Amino acid sequence: MKIIQRYVLRGHLSPFFLGLVLFTFVLFLGKLDEIADTMAKTGWPGIRLAAYVPIFSLQYTVPMGILVASLIAFGRLTADNELTALRASGISPLQLIFPCLGVGLILSLFSLQLSDRVVPPARHRFELLLRKVSEFNPELIFKERTHIEEFSDHVIWVDSVKGKHLEGIKIWQFSDRDYPFFLQAPRGTLVEAPEGGKISLKLEDVTWEKRRRDGTKHWGKSVEYELRVEFSEDPGASKHLEEMTFRELRARIDKFLEAGIDVTLIRSQLQERIALSFACLTFVLVGTPMGIRTKKGSRGVALGISFGLIILYYCLLVGARMLAMKTWCSPTLALWLPNILLAGTGTYLLAKVRGVTG
Repeated sequence: MKIIQRYVLRGHLSPFFLGLVLFTFVLFLGKLDEIADTMAKTGWPGIRLAAYVPIFSLQYTVPMGILVASLIAFGRLTADNELTALRASGISPLQLIFPCLGVGLILSLFSLQLSDRVVPPARHRFELLLRKVSEFNPELIFKERTHIEEFSDHVIWVDSVKGKHLEGIKIWQFSDRDYPFFLQAPRGTLVEAPEGGKISLKLEDVTWEKRRRDGTKHWGKSVEYELRVEFSEDPGASKHLEEMTFRELRARIDKFLEAGIDVTLIRSQLQERIALSFACLTFVLVGTPMGIRTKKGSRGVALGISFGLIILYYCLLVGARMLAMKTWCSPTLALWLPNILLAGTGTYLLAKVRGVTG
């Protein structure tokens, strides 16, 4: 029996690396416009930035690879009538699936380490390089719907970025006296300051608020307001959420709660990374019974089903992000829903396989 199980597991190796390389290439193509734009603006540094993209893709492509492997391996066993021969020998397909689930769990734990210890440091090195080129192209540093912390004593949030035009701007300024000074503006323009290491923001229809440590608040409005911010002297002192380890994310949650800043996005980032890692196990759970039920074991059919399942999973993930950000349910529940739904489907299909095999 162990020989047969090892044979089935070996059948996963080639399809796994095929899926890994294929989907890494697909994700790279998806970033091609952005990469080309960055290279046009920065030259050689843009090429160095592009080299990090395959590393970032690993947390997504490892689950994709195991899904392709499960579909191809078990689809081939079905197409070659090897499963029929095993059933005639009294061996249930479930006996072959359990070791694959174990591999899925191992890959999930491996992917979890990637998401915690490999990808965040790589992203941080990427951002340090981006920071250097951003002093000459400041619009590169402004990303939509994320906390931007590259500046001294300022945290900036922008809903929409269109070149140098910003919309939905929120800015927190931290100081010893007022903690924090908060302002928001529906729109603004990014202006390069004449001094190096500084950026000027011209904001319109600004509302501001100061909250002192004794609890008193002061607020006001301004038709126009120009804010000049400086890059942090230590470029490694601030990190985006994608650059943080799990421990750093939890520390950021505590810090923002103390400052009265919403932490839904941070909690969503943490839970999404964990849930995405365990998508490896989920995809094995749903991929193996679907492979068994596939009449044709060709790679083309398996890749087609893989694309369909991956699109479904990430549509569910986008919906889960919306649920979390709208605070309609907790980020933990929302971000785990895609895994729960697909794992439930896989469990049902496994039960059907067991029913067919007796």
